[in-house]
Amino acid sequence: MSASPRLVLDTNVLVSALVYDDPRHEVLRRGWQARALVPLMSAATHDELRRVLAYPQFALSAERIAVALGTLEPFVEWVSIDAAAVAALRRCSDRDDQKFLETAFCGGAHAILSYDRVLLKMRRHAPCPVRTPEAWLAEHPVGA
Repeated sequence: MSASPRLVLDTNVLVSALVYDDPRHEVLRRGWQARALVPLMSAATHDELRRVLAYPQFALSAERIAVALGTLEPFVEWVSIDAAAVAALRRCSDRDDQKFLETAFCGGAHAILSYDRVLLKMRRHAPCPVRTPEAWLAEHPVGA
């Protein structure tokens, strides 16, 4: 049996899975909870997720944010970013997205799952494939 896929999940995917309980991402949530996939996070990607969850448009209480993060954090593999190693990575045109490329590189990710157009355009220059969750799941079904 092969090792569980190591995935960097962009903030847009995580918000959809954690806040909206989007059925398209339920399989990801079940997958990380069953340890059938490994979500990779760095301090920078985690900080962004926390910041986004606190946006006024989501109207989430501190308790609801804690519950959302508690659904994910116990299953995360934390990645330390090696500044010297990531210096050679191709720079993303959106500096806010560079952290996902760095996390993927330093964490040995199998893929980055995102809806972000800038990241998706980086697919040839990223350290691993950049796919939408639906495209990746079509090729790599996660157990039920």
